[in-house]
Amino acid sequence: MPFGCVTLGDKKDYNQPSEVTDRYDLGQVIKTEEFCEIFRAKEKTTGKLYTCKKFLKRDGRKVRKAAKNEIIILKMVKHPNILQLVDVYITRKEYFIFLELCELENLVYYNRLKNSKIVISDFHLAKLENGLIKEPCGTPEYLAPEVVGRQRYGRPVDCWAIGVIMYILLSGNPPFYEEADEEDYENHDKNLFRKILAGDYEFD
Repeated sequence: MPFGCVTLGDKKDYNQPSEVTDRYDLGQVIKTEEFCEIFRAKEKTTGKLYTCKKFLKRDGRKVRKAAKNEIIILKMVKHPNILQLVDVYITRKEYFIFLELCELENLVYYNRLKNSKIVISDFHLAKLENGLIKEPCGTPEYLAPEVVGRQRYGRPVDCWAIGVIMYILLSGNPPFYEEADEEDYENHDKNLFRKILAGDYEFD
């Protein structure tokens, strides 16, 4: 299936919003994430279902950068365990990214790996191997010490997250866990990060 827009650098090459709606029916929002809204979309001519991620440009530079990053990386990767990019439309106000639909609730998010997820998706926070990241991101229980310590980090943090997954599969609990009220985010994460940095865990 051809991409609706393949040149991210050409600001004049915008799609019209009608190009998206002429080809796809976008249902209700099924999930809202930090950077985007996720829809279940149906291609009108074939009836096939896809996942549509909509990034709003007005939400700021980080959102625009995340959308571009996800498009660029998804165009580079092809693997049965990675949700494949199907179509891209870039309008003056939005980025629409269409992906294979995974009907299962359990997915794996690159740079946010969890044992409750199986397929890799969400590449907007991913980084090519020739660069390091310093900005912390991810699910607290799965963060590596270098992320918690705000050091520059790269691919090894995903190996750490896989180790956390293996630990949970063996013990039923994450290696680093804070029983404080999770609604008290500041103290919960502060205590959790202290344990991660200290390597404070027990295996029963």
